[in-house]
Amino acid sequence: MSAFLYLEGWGKLINGRTSRGLPMREVKSISLRADMLMTPAILRLVRHRSTRAYLGKDGLWTDNPALAQQFEDVRAILKLQREQNLAEIEIVLQMGSEPSAEYDIALPLGNTLR
Repeated sequence: MSAFLYLEGWGKLINGRTSRGLPMREVKSISLRADMLMTPAILRLVRHRSTRAYLGKDGLWTDNPALAQQFEDVRAILKLQREQNLAEIEIVLQMGSEPSAEYDIALPLGNTLR
């Protein structure tokens, strides 16, 4: 049995092509691990660049990422950085409930001026 692989965000499917004109890829089989079927949430955390400590839910720094404050979006982190004049921090986009050096993304932020 064949199936067409369609990635969300590539446009609407029209006559075997996406609305952007990209051809669909036909695949004969797909094997997925069970954990791949559940899309993990992307956690947005604040980490100090030098100490590698995370900003905790209580406002203190912690080495435990499970105790880190989670932010709804990047704008909330930028607002916090500006209001508290935080220096040497980075936004960590953690792909799932556990840190992963392979998949997590760290975005360093510049220092703010009041």
